[in-house]
Amino acid sequence: MTSHNFEIDWVKLWLEKGSFTLADNWIAGSQGHITTRLKSNDFLTIEASGKVVKSSTYLGGITQENFDLFHQEVLKAGVILSKETLLNARLSKLDVKKDIHFLGTNLSDAISLFRERAIPSTQNFHMLLFKKQLGINNSLLIKTTTKTTVDSLSIYNKFQEMYNERKQDLGYYDSFDDEFLDSCKDILRFERRIYGAKKLRQVLHLQGGEKVTLQAVFDCPFDILQEKIDQHLDIKRIGGYLSC
Repeated sequence: MTSHNFEIDWVKLWLEKGSFTLADNWIAGSQGHITTRLKSNDFLTIEASGKVVKSSTYLGGITQENFDLFHQEVLKAGVILSKETLLNARLSKLDVKKDIHFLGTNLSDAISLFRERAIPSTQNFHMLLFKKQLGINNSLLIKTTTKTTVDSLSIYNKFQEMYNERKQDLGYYDSFDDEFLDSCKDILRFERRIYGAKKLRQVLHLQGGEKVTLQAVFDCPFDILQEKIDQHLDIKRIGGYLSC
C-alpha cells in the first residue's frame, strides 16, 4: 500500500451476493455514520463517512492505517465480511480530503484568493460556486457546467460547516474535546468528490475495465487530491501551507 497525503471522507461500496452475511441485528438504513441497503439485484451497498473513525481529538477520515477500525464499524452495523472483501468491493463514489491549518490567516480572505487564482479550463467549462449552507465567504466549489458532475473540488471553512450542521450531525460537533474544537477554527478543508467507475478509473490511473476498489485507492501512487488542485488552482503544493 502507498502512503497518501489525503484521507477518505466518503465511500459508496457494492458487495456481491455470497461475499457477506447479514447479522441478526442488521437493519437497513443508517447506523451511525454507515448506511447499508440491499438492492433487488442481490447487491448490498455500503455508504460510509470518514466520521465513522473519528475520536474526541480527530475529525475522522478513512486511511490504510485505520482501515481495521473502519472494518470493525462495518461489522458493528451488522454486515459480516472479511477485511479483504471490504477492500476489494466495487467502489462507485469517493470523496478524498485534506485539512490544512491556516494559522493567523483570515479564512475568508484565503478562499477569496483561491477564487481569484482559479485556472480557466480549455477543455471543459467550469463554474466557480459556493456551498449553499456556507455562503461565498466560507466556501469555494469548482464543478463542470454539465448537468451531471462526476468530479468536483471544494474548499471550505471546516469549523463553520460543523457549527452550522451541529443539530443534524448525530452529535458530531458536540463529541469533540473543547480544546481540540477550538484548534479547528483555522482549518480549511480541501475536498475532491468523484462519481462513477469510468471517472474513478481515470482519476486512479487504472486500465479500462479494471475493477475500482478501496484497495486500488490505497495502492494508487498518485496524490489524486493534489492533482485536482493543480488542475484548477494556480498555487503551490499543499504541504502544510498553501501559497500562490
